[in-house]
Amino acid sequence: MPPSAGLLRAARERLTVREVPIATIYLDDNASSHFRPLHDSARIYLPFLGYGLAWLAGFVVDLVLLAAVMALTGNLTASVVAARVVSGSVNFTLNRTWVLAANLTLIGAAVQRAGFTALPPSSPHCRPPSTRAPVTRLGRQ
Repeated sequence: MPPSAGLLRAARERLTVREVPIATIYLDDNASSHFRPLHDSARIYLPFLGYGLAWLAGFVVDLVLLAAVMALTGNLTASVVAARVVSGSVNFTLNRTWVLAANLTLIGAAVQRAGFTALPPSSPHCRPPSTRAPVTRLGRQ
């Protein structure tokens, strides 16, 4: 259960919730920290930029191909299917090779993407283990 659900449950059942302070201890004023603000922030945010650029490239391919196939055939269904297959392939390829620099084989990456696409967004398997919400226990006091 996500932490927010635990708070909603506590409010609904009129349970007591209290804040517990946690002491933070830094040895030698945190001298052992190796955090580099610019370098480490770039490592965090550059993949987001890459995903955004891959999405934009896929969008442009989708738009151009949809218009081109529609102009050539006059068939909306065929135009949409062709545009989505090609733009999805472009997006997949850019994300696999450029954004993720994946070491997976093409088949492995395709199966992984298909698996994540097929899972509902609320499934806990859609998130890596480190982002899954901890189990929250509530009790009456």
